[in-house]
Amino acid sequence: MHLHGYLGIPAGGGRHPGMVMIPGLGDRGRPERVIEGARRGFLSLCCDLRGQGKAKGSPPDVVAIYLFSTPESHHVVGCVGDVLRGIELLTQRPEWDGEW
Repeated sequence: MHLHGYLGIPAGGGRHPGMVMIPGLGDRGRPERVIEGARRGFLSLCCDLRGQGKAKGSPPDVVAIYLFSTPESHHVVGCVGDVLRGIELLTQRPEWDGEW
């Protein structure tokens, strides 16, 4: 599974509050979104959800298979996991100040 995104880091160094932007289904992450977030002083992440933009694949999720019976709900559970992974990635950045 490969997810694609853009990370915007404010100029001038230091630590900054984080912002994770999630495009709607059918849309994709756009670099101009993180550029604007960084200009406003946020460590900004905008990522494609699975199957959108440059993200590739939608691997099976064993937990979702048992919890949900429709392919649509299974995909949504995977997208939620993608968002959580983006948050995790942002919180591991040394530029993040622990605030949202």
